Amino acid sequence: MLRMPLLLSLVLLMLGVHPCLGVQRVLDSPEAAVRTYIDGLKRGDLSAVRRAYNLPVGGSDFHLSGPLPIDSYRITKKLVLDSAAAARHNEKGVVPPARVADVELQVEEMIEGKREMFSYWLRVFDGQWRIYAHTGWGGPD
Repeated sequence: MLRMPLLLSLVLLMLGVHPCLGVQRVLDSPEAAVRTYIDGLKRGDLSAVRRAYNLPVGGSDFHLSGPLPIDSYRITKKLVLDSAAAARHNEKGVVPPARVADVELQVEEMIEGKREMFSYWLRVFDGQWRIYAHTGWGGPD
């Protein structure tokens, strides 16, 4: 009798489902990290945002007071940085500096019906893809 609940709990944990927290997405790709981040922003879910963004362990100045009005998003370009691309990126002074094999995803987001563009830079931290920097560009003035 005890074997069935134990087996079910084990299967749910293997699938990344915690009974109190719901589905925990695995950040196994840059796209999964950005999806988790944007979905977290849309829901006002700070824990999802923190899971997808490599924030300092002691906390950060990142605050999320509630859901953001992101209607939709789509990845428009994916770039894997080589040494030349990482060097160009680092000339801009972005902290932390880019490394070879980091990924830049350019993302079009529709926010309250307006198109805005964002670049997200990602790398693997502790076996999972996480965002380490982002910037907005090409949006409405």
